[in-house]
Amino acid sequence: LFQWNLICDRAYLGATLQSCFFAGMLIGSLVSGLISDAWGRKKCFYLSYALMVVAGVSCVFVDCISFFAFLRFVVGAGTAGAMLSRYVLICEFVGPKTRTLIAIYGGFTWMTTELVNFAVAFLVRDWKMLLLIYTAPGVLAIFLWRWIPESPRWLVAHGYVDGAHSVIVKYGPKKGKESVDSAALSDLIQSTRQDQIKEEKESKKYTPLDMLRGEKLRKWTCIILYQWYLTTT
Repeated sequence: LFQWNLICDRAYLGATLQSCFFAGMLIGSLVSGLISDAWGRKKCFYLSYALMVVAGVSCVFVDCISFFAFLRFVVGAGTAGAMLSRYVLICEFVGPKTRTLIAIYGGFTWMTTELVNFAVAFLVRDWKMLLLIYTAPGVLAIFLWRWIPESPRWLVAHGYVDGAHSVIVKYGPKKGKESVDSAALSDLIQSTRQDQIKEEKESKKYTPLDMLRGEKLRKWTCIILYQWYLTTT
């Protein structure tokens, strides 16, 4: 606030900086979906996470308000990309019956994190130190790369059937439960892939505009957009 004299006739710059963050989230939400489909959920998550961490830490050492605004934009884009790709990655590991529970759990962890952030912000009044506390621990996620698998659904959809087979066998039921039948699983994956290829040839190509064409889908889209507006304001 005082470093860049964001008071009086320059007070609007504070709101502008916050708007840059949410503009980044908007762009990140759109771009991350394309990256996630093309490169994979895991790669998209880590790319977004890297952008968020690097840009977030860099904000601490910036003296130019214009460059700070750009970095906040990048942080917003990385945040949206990491959130969405992580959610999709988790949901594609579970069945339809547990996806609602996963979504509720994700919302609960988000709410809990926000409450912790409020407490930390109350105790730490220096904004640069606060940014470091929020951002720097994200570096630890890099060391989890080898333990986070790619989505088997994405692997099958892109023809990596052997990779999907390895992931399901590795993370499937273990001792005390019915183990995965490797041969039957391989046949199932091959059959699923062939069905996908057939559907891709026959199915219609959709665009974001299709969310506004049907009356029911248009209502759902407007409701979700309004919910996001309330969440981010």
